[in-house]
Amino acid sequence: MFQLLILAAVGVYIWGAWAFLKKANRFYQSDKTLPLALAWPLLLAFSPDFRRNFNRALKP
Repeated sequence: MFQLLILAAVGVYIWGAWAFLKKANRFYQSDKTLPLALAWPLLLAFSPDFRRNFNRALKP
């Protein structure tokens, strides 16, 4: 059961990073997108500006 939770958390983390990287170039310089994509859970929790841009990047 615990392994399933870890697998789900890793899947959500990878999905969030991939979804953000697809369209992050519209909001950030290309050299900044990878570090932001790797830190997206923390930034989503603590940064209102990043939260707004993350949500805009996920929209079609």
